[in-house]
Parts: sequence; C-alpha cells; structure tokens
Amino acid sequence: DGARVAYSSDAANLIVGDANAERTDPFVRDLVAGRTLVADATRRGGPSLRGGRLRRGPAGALSADGRYVVFSSDGADLPGGGGSDSIFRRDLRRGFTQRACRAGDEDSESPVISAQGNHVVFESRATNLAGADRNEQTDVYWCDMSSGELRRVSQPLTDGVNTAGTSLQPSVSADGRYVAFTSDSGGLVTGDGARAGVYWRDMVTGETRVVDVPPGALSSNGSGQNPKVSADGRYVAFDSDATDLPGGAGNGPAVDVFRKDMVDGSVVPISESAAGDSTADSISGDGAVVAFTSSAANLVPGDANARADVFTRNVGTGAIARQSVRADGSELTGPSTAGAISADGRYVAFASRAPGVVGPSSATERSGVYRKDLTTAATLAAAPGLDLAPHSLLAEPSGVNLRRRVRLVAGTARDDRGVARVEVALSRSIGRGRCLWLRRNARLERGPCGRPVYLAARLVNGLRFTLRLGRLLPRGTYTVRSRAVDLSGQADGLAAGVNMTSFRLR
Repeated sequence: DGARVAYSSDAANLIVGDANAERTDPFVRDLVAGRTLVADATRRGGPSLRGGRLRRGPAGALSADGRYVVFSSDGADLPGGGGSDSIFRRDLRRGFTQRACRAGDEDSESPVISAQGNHVVFESRATNLAGADRNEQTDVYWCDMSSGELRRVSQPLTDGVNTAGTSLQPSVSADGRYVAFTSDSGGLVTGDGARAGVYWRDMVTGETRVVDVPPGALSSNGSGQNPKVSADGRYVAFDSDATDLPGGAGNGPAVDVFRKDMVDGSVVPISESAAGDSTADSISGDGAVVAFTSSAANLVPGDANARADVFTRNVGTGAIARQSVRADGSELTGPSTAGAISADGRYVAFASRAPGVVGPSSATERSGVYRKDLTTAATLAAAPGLDLAPHSLLAEPSGVNLRRRVRLVAGTARDDRGVARVEVALSRSIGRGRCLWLRRNARLERGPCGRPVYLAARLVNGLRFTLRLGRLLPRGTYTVRSRAVDLSGQADGLAAGVNMTSFRLR
C-alpha cells in the first residue's frame, strides 16, 4: 500500500549504530511510523559486517504487507551465511532472518519476493541448487520458503542440455506462480532459436513462453529487458529496441517500454518516443499503470531539464504523467530513475540525484529516495538521514618520533551535513593529576589533566585538519585529542586509537 519503501544505501546515518565501514546495506523506511529499519540486521542489532543488497532495479524486494524483505549478502554473521552471496528473507515484524532454501556453491543475488511473502525468486551462478545445472552461467531460481522446495525457472527444454547464456532480472506474481525473466541464449521454448529476450514461466504447469515478440510470433528484431509482471501474472511490462513491436516502428533505435497481455497476446506501447531511451521500472497490481524511466523530453509538455525522469502511463486512458517533480509541479534539475509503483497504483517511489526534491535545496547531489502520492502530489523523503555526531580521526603524530620531526598534528573529519570546525588538545602528564597543555602562544602551561585545552585547527575542504605546534616540544610522552563539531553544534566523543592517541618524543 506504499507505506513502506525498501532501498539499498551506503549511508552511515540512516540508523543509529551503523558501524560496518559504510558498506551498502538494505533498508526499509516505514513512512507511517516514521522509522527506518535495517534488513541485514544481526543478533547484535546492527547491520551485517559485510553488508547486503536488495535486487538490481526497482520494485519486488518487499511483500505486499511490508512484513518481509529479501536481500543478498555474504555476511557470516547472518543465519547460514558466509562464503558466497546467499539470499535471505527478513521478517520485520518478528525480527527474524532466514536463508532462502539452501546455500549455493556460487553467488546468488537480485532477489524478489511474492506479495504474500512465501516465494522468493533470484539469480544465481550456483550449480548445486536444482536440476542438472552445469552451464556455469547465471540462472533464475524459485524458492518456496514454507516447504524448502527449490526449482530452476530458466529451465531448458531438456534438463541436462544446458543453455550457454545467462538468465537475469526475475519478477514474480503475487502468488508466486508466474515468473518473468530475461535470457540471452534461447533454448527455453521450442522454436525460439538462440534469441535474447524476455520469458514468462508458469511454475505450476511448467510452461514457458516468449514475451517480447509481436502477437503470434516467436521472435522480434530486437531484444527485451527489465520485465515486470502484474499481480495475477497476466501482464508483463518490459523495454525493447525492437521496431516490429506495436508502436516501435517510428522510433528508430530508441528503447521503448511495452506491456504484453499473456492471455490474448496483445502488446501495447507505453512510451512511444524516438527522442530518448526508456526503461520499464514497475507495473501496478492490476497491470493498468506502468512506471518507467525515460530520457525523452517529448513525453509530456514542459520537460526541459535535459535529465532522465520517472513517468507513469495509465494503459486504459493513455495518459502519461511525469512523477519526478516537486509537489508544486516544478521540474527537478537532476536525474531521477527507478520508479517503483505500489500495487494499488497510488504511490510511486523513485531515486533522484536532484537537490531540493522536498524541503530546501541541498548543496550536494547525493542520490535520495522519495515516495510520491499520485492522488495528492505530496512527496516524502524515504531515506532521511539522522543528524548524527561528526567523527574525527587522528593521523599524525604517532608512535616514537624525533623531536625535530614533529611540527604538527593532522587528521581527517567527516559529517554527512558538514563539519564546522575541528579542535585539538595536546598534553603531557607531570603527575598528581596535573598536565602541561599546549596553549595558543605555543607555550606549555600547567593545568588539571581533566580539563583539556582545545585549540582551533585549520580545516581544509571540510575534511582534513592540521594544527601547527609552533615550537619543538620537550622529550616525553604526549596525549593528543581531536574534536570535530558539526553545523548543528554536535561534537564527537573521545575514542582511544581514533581521536585520542599517544606519541613519544626522543
């Protein structure tokens, strides 16, 4: 229902305690409760030390009720993890993570989950998952989380007579019965030759059909990509550079988006433009609305930003609307991609590198995630960063040094919203709780060790800081501390070996 949005991010300030060296993690934002959940959570509470990723491309990582999320990771701190990348399903309600069916002998990635949350479909190069898979290529697999049953979706006509190509980009229907995917080798349907394109498989009957072809045909003069299947499996949206599909003849080499009806075989063009390529992103549950990304500037009036945008098309009315705009309708100045539409067609989530999508314009152009209400035009940030304390890291001096070689203290500082200043304190203990503190006049003066004397360091590009000592220090052991302060006045706490270290002069 659009209440939750899933995305991958390497940002370290989406949750408190993300300490896995800024690795990419899968997150779920609950826009009703206003909280962000990490999907690759371990028993210790934080994300996996190795991180994790959602599927490549928008839509499909969450069950319909937002309870389950699927991702890939090679984290040994996840149940059954370690070694190759495996697929995991996280129950966000119970806080329980489960590996999907079994571990493969090669990497498994890009999972999608059925709306009811029981079936997981993914890509894998593993050869030990199902059937006589010895082609050493990526295939698509289907896992029943209740029974543990595992099947190959990209099944060749004869098991053991393996295709030589790769199968990718799975999309699954609400009940897990129908799966759409791509393959670049053929040999999956009688008469399909060695074509590359989009296929659709019924996991109950075992029937496989070609999707990205004109009605009644087994091939086209182009190849399809990025299939997205509707909730009941009847409709498949995809993009293709073929010119023999309905509406594709006048668009030359441009890639367009289409929707195939798997019942009557009809194909409907979604984005008809020779002015730029389009990518199929997602489809509503009933198949009536398709979300897509396009660089074409002639799909709607007033598109003058010369950037990729996210659009929707209502197949019934033919209406195309640009969704990657501000609430007042003004266009964005950066590219927007990956439109994920909710099952009811009311909400569209998308990623954008444009500043000022919601709220005041930002000085940076990091990619953000947003959710738009197509009824009210209200847009919310789905990946709001927390205003965490900054961090500083001392680099030098350290260890044992000659007096004449120690002339400054240096290090780095960072904060997602900007570092305002860095301060440094340098001291040498003289016993009985007293220290010699470096002062602004470059003199060492006595004072309590528990009251650090901080001096302003020189900050370069908001990242590197230095403090010149202004004199040769006497021999002895010194303690140096750094303190970064962000734009809201927060300062980092002391951590031994990070922003509090010791060195000795001889």
